[in-house]
Amino acid sequence: VVFGISLACGISVLGAYLVSILSATLGLELYGCIYLLGISFQPLVATTMLMSVGIAVEFVAHPVAAYEFAKGSGNQRLALSLQSTALPVVFGAISSFVGFVLLAFSEFEYVRNYFFWIFFMIIILGCVNGLVLLPAILGLVGPSKDKDKFRRAASQRKLGIRNSQEPPMLPSRQQPPPPPLPPVQPNQVSPNNVQLQIQQQPATVGPSQTRPIARSGDMLIC
Repeated sequence: VVFGISLACGISVLGAYLVSILSATLGLELYGCIYLLGISFQPLVATTMLMSVGIAVEFVAHPVAAYEFAKGSGNQRLALSLQSTALPVVFGAISSFVGFVLLAFSEFEYVRNYFFWIFFMIIILGCVNGLVLLPAILGLVGPSKDKDKFRRAASQRKLGIRNSQEPPMLPSRQQPPPPPLPPVQPNQVSPNNVQLQIQQQPATVGPSQTRPIARSGDMLIC
């Protein structure tokens, strides 16, 4: 179950194997600690051991996921994963410990042995596996990754969506050049000829007298 969920969350096959193996390892380590504490094996202890497999994922899955998404050499990826997940894992262990620490002050020895000490060992072993054993394994067999495949695939997918949303570009049509103006013939009226004719027309001064319009430079005599 842990292996399938790890694959569904985007972790590689090697990372999913590490998460599954370390989660099962916590159950075996807890079984040995129960023997050292002198606690007899009961159905309640078996149920707690099964619960420890799920609790162990919290201490292992986050560093493995951070290692999967980091890029660089093996040591660089390991350093980046611990830099981003070591402190949250410690905070998670502290918050889990605060949740059941009051069981240590119970008057019943059965509660202290079968609840407090078992859950306390789960927290301690989970931190050791996630912050000591897992980094040692990744430092030995962890591969390097120069290119970030996840970000490159996401950027290509985003670019494809953006290109599909843009309307297709229509081929541009070149407008034909305007036709040239026809040359002005001598017998046709041009703006210069019209202005010359207006200047040569006589202007009416009185009812029966006409006087030519003074051109530029002449004096108008009334």
